[in-house]
Amino acid sequence: MPTGGGMMSNTEYEIGGSRMAEAAHCILGSITKLHLSALSHPFWVEKDHIKEEMGLIERFQKEYSRDLYIDRLDLNDKYTQATIKSIKKAAPILIKKAKSALPRISNKLPLEVKRLAEYSYSFLIVLAREMLKSVEMAEEDGKFTYNAYADLKVKLAVKDLRIMANEYLKLPDNGTLVDPYEK
Repeated sequence: MPTGGGMMSNTEYEIGGSRMAEAAHCILGSITKLHLSALSHPFWVEKDHIKEEMGLIERFQKEYSRDLYIDRLDLNDKYTQATIKSIKKAAPILIKKAKSALPRISNKLPLEVKRLAEYSYSFLIVLAREMLKSVEMAEEDGKFTYNAYADLKVKLAVKDLRIMANEYLKLPDNGTLVDPYEK
């Protein structure tokens, strides 16, 4: 996944999406590290990092859902225009990459790890779609009226991701990945 979802940092509104995408990127990175070092590193190695990144996603979603972040955006401002351009460029790429990654998640992973990866990618897809929708609506309406972070789909994606993170965090601290096909 692209760092920060591939978004820039032209406005606080855009920074919110970039920060949330980066935190999901970090969760996925933790899963990858766990998978790559499956036999030598127990689950607890990445638990605190996943817990931290999940907390960041929740805090960012809550913070950036406040209307002040869209109220500050002026379509005549060069930074707002740069944000629109950035999101319109980054969102489709992020959606495409996350969709293409979903079917490549290993079936050899424990269910809790596999689901955390799936829900991380799904979260990125929802976030990117709603951010894209917000800038497209702003261009149509002549002003920002739709805050992607306040949308129910984004809130539910965050909630679902939290549920999967919690399931992962219940795994035994001394557990490691074992190839289910080995006997």
